[in-house]
Amino acid sequence: MRNITLLSVLLSLLLGLSLAACQSTELLPAGEAGNVEMVESDDPEMNAAIQQAQASLEVFIAALASPAPGQTYFSIKARFPYGSGDAAEHMWLEDVASDGERFEATLANAPVYVSDLHIGDRVTIERERISDWMIVDDDRLLGGFTIYVLRSRLSEEERRQFDAEFGLELGGAPVVP
Repeated sequence: MRNITLLSVLLSLLLGLSLAACQSTELLPAGEAGNVEMVESDDPEMNAAIQQAQASLEVFIAALASPAPGQTYFSIKARFPYGSGDAAEHMWLEDVASDGERFEATLANAPVYVSDLHIGDRVTIERERISDWMIVDDDRLLGGFTIYVLRSRLSEEERRQFDAEFGLELGGAPVVP
């Protein structure tokens, strides 16, 4: 069984790759700013990954309701608007519960742009705000669609380092149970 505390730390540090629409990286606040990956709101690969996550969300909900023996960790990524316009920060949440339409979960990232939330806050999210989901099934990552997009943009050396630190089996594409 995976050490969930270690996974939470890795999730916070390595997968804090948050999305934000058109912001200057020079003005990043302190905190998890080093874990934020800036992505344009019209990025076709990222938008396709979010659509895949949304399209397969029922699979995540079913697994959350009745986990297989090796499924030890469930997390969702959600969109948190801030400021004016389309600006949003996408952050990971853990300790997930769902009634099928809404999700209650604990914020696993320290927000960089969203000023009214803090790491550890319990929030309620409507399903249309979900931008990704993941399940740890033994040592395999299921879901994680946006993770694969961001990982594909790393150099070969960065990808090797990410994979070694992440500690889960990652294939060439997201796996849906």
